[in-house]
Amino acid sequence: MISNSTIQAAWIAKLKANTAVTALVPAVEIREELWKGTTFTYPNIRVKLGNLTPTVQNNCQLFKSEVSFLVFGEQKSSKQVDDIAGVIADQFWGKQFTQGGVRFSGIVLDALVPAMVPEIDTNSWMAEVRFTTTVSSG
Repeated sequence: MISNSTIQAAWIAKLKANTAVTALVPAVEIREELWKGTTFTYPNIRVKLGNLTPTVQNNCQLFKSEVSFLVFGEQKSSKQVDDIAGVIADQFWGKQFTQGGVRFSGIVLDALVPAMVPEIDTNSWMAEVRFTTTVSSG
């Protein structure tokens, strides 16, 4: 069994190691969705996990995993967060990789949600990238 926290940590580590992403967002500002720190800066990325559904293929234990990357920024224009979301989509859609003992394959882009004003902070923007992938022990 692969835990949600292991999958989330692997995604965060992979994002932090991706220079195309960290050229736009400092690695220190890539964290789990429910991070409860009191200091942070914009732009930032929060990794939100969806459902983890077990499947069996060819006697291998696999899981379908959903993940969203929430991109926040506070510039006057929404362009910054939409651009960052586009880079994330480009870096991972259709790719496969192993990180932190987890193998991610068949990464499918489910949605690239354009920037909107989030309910929690009307002075910022939020764009979202949603993927579905197959995960297994790597």
